Amino acid sequence: MKEVILRYDPLRAEQPVELPLSKSVALRVLTLNAVALASGCVPAQVRHLPDCEDVEGMLRGIGVYRSQIERLVGCCCRLTDTPAVELDFERVDIGQGGAPLRFFMALAASTPGVRIILDCHDSLKKRPHSKLVKLLRDAGADIKGEGADCSLPPYRISGRRLCNPHIVTTSDTSSQYLSALMLVSALWRGNLDITIIGEGVSMPYLDMSAHLLRRYGKEVNGDHHEIKIINAGTPLDPPASITIPEDWSAISYFYELASITGRFVDLKRLTPPSESLQGDSRVADFFALMGVHTVCMPDGSGRIEPASPPRFPQEISLNLNDTPDLAPALAVAACMAGVHFRFEGVAHLRHKETDRMEALIAQLRKLGYLLTPGADTLLWSGERIAPDPHPVIATYHDHRMAMAFAPAACKYPGLRISMPEVVAKSFPGYWSELERAGFELRWE
Repeated sequence: MKEVILRYDPLRAEQPVELPLSKSVALRVLTLNAVALASGCVPAQVRHLPDCEDVEGMLRGIGVYRSQIERLVGCCCRLTDTPAVELDFERVDIGQGGAPLRFFMALAASTPGVRIILDCHDSLKKRPHSKLVKLLRDAGADIKGEGADCSLPPYRISGRRLCNPHIVTTSDTSSQYLSALMLVSALWRGNLDITIIGEGVSMPYLDMSAHLLRRYGKEVNGDHHEIKIINAGTPLDPPASITIPEDWSAISYFYELASITGRFVDLKRLTPPSESLQGDSRVADFFALMGVHTVCMPDGSGRIEPASPPRFPQEISLNLNDTPDLAPALAVAACMAGVHFRFEGVAHLRHKETDRMEALIAQLRKLGYLLTPGADTLLWSGERIAPDPHPVIATYHDHRMAMAFAPAACKYPGLRISMPEVVAKSFPGYWSELERAGFELRWE
């Protein structure tokens, strides 16, 4: 498939939308279950996992990891620092997900005797990983780059027992790096203390990791500047089972849709935002500023309900430092509604699957909207030009670009989205759910 052509039919009967499960929660649970396995514990049972490429990549890696653990353990109940057998290196292609690569790298590097060549999609080799590699090496990890640039994948990893009880890092460190260290800390020696200097780390993701570690029996203390895992170097105590909730990042596109159409969107399942582990549940508050409200039903379903008639503010100002994945949906929705905006804390948009700041600017220009970037800001003050007569939205191999621009077809009938298959990274059923919500799709 090269393109999908979208038209919205306001008279078409809508059906409740089924949301994907949270890959952020799932990847952390899979990592913790792998750590539990290596520690000789029984992993938590997970009934359902998200159907997406990131989780598939992580499962591929854990399949190889599990096989190696079984050979290393032999007749012992758990791993030792000096395994009785020496394994050959096995190659793992983790795919194009940044979180799977980073979590699996930390997992393999922290497990004595495991030997992995960790590879990934070419697009992921353009994203930064060197700071995580350094943090792991500082703790004693044996990680070597195989390519011409040794700071980039593929990596040759020989697992060891790591130890660095006090890690000091700066606020420009990705939360995924720090989550990776937290999640595998039960394989390290002693306690783990992480000090973060300055502001900037996406704390909701660290809070999510801390919450799940507590579910697995760890004592995690601290604030936004210091994280302490008191009994880090002891085995986990996994719960009997754990449930993966709906993905609040994915819900953002249906808030966007409700904002543009002025019609409600029913959701089959919805965890109330007040009960969610995910920082992106703040999307409910952000869209409430634009007159779109969230209704949680007693049966676990939900409804996204815009005001009638629509009530849009003249402008909104948001800090998205903790919720960068919401920026595409919010930017497109605000432009469609004529709401001027100032987004702060968005510098890290440049280091996602693509440079999302430049991508949003270029693609919204095709629809007639002129955005202004800053070092850490993205602005739209209402400046317009004539839109392209037949706009085709480039997605840059980025799932969020495809999903954020699709609802704009309500204002631009016949809008084309290139490379629509990129949604498989997080939400393979997205196009089917748009049809449930009233869209007609044609594939070319």
